[in-house]
Amino acid sequence: MTEKRKLSEALESAKERGRAWPGEMLADPEMLTEEQMAQRLGVSPAEIKGLRRQHRVLALNLLGETRYPAFQTGPNGMILPCLDQIIARLNGQFLEAYRLLMSKTHDGTNRRLHELLATGEADKVLGEADAWQSGAFT
Repeated sequence: MTEKRKLSEALESAKERGRAWPGEMLADPEMLTEEQMAQRLGVSPAEIKGLRRQHRVLALNLLGETRYPAFQTGPNGMILPCLDQIIARLNGQFLEAYRLLMSKTHDGTNRRLHELLATGEADKVLGEADAWQSGAFT
């Protein structure tokens, strides 16, 4: 197989994964609807919309539907600390914030960055957000 053909097949495979991803995310039970997120936080769906507009909760638009990652609320039913600061440091880009928070730490524990927020290690995550935004984090 030629290098050109290998590259072409790899690109087509990546495109297919990109097309499938939104549907997979919609089916994920850890991606909450607006109503589910409101119930989890004990507020109205209208308040969730307001929190989303203020970048205080993380929301993803998937195939015209909005979903909220469940990890952004702690066991106490509160929004994880510094989530709004992380979103702000990534220029309000929800998808980038999601990708960052789903990435794994480099400290040997293999935890996801959202897990650090849940355990009170917000400074580490804010540092990672700064590095991510500056292009130093890949």
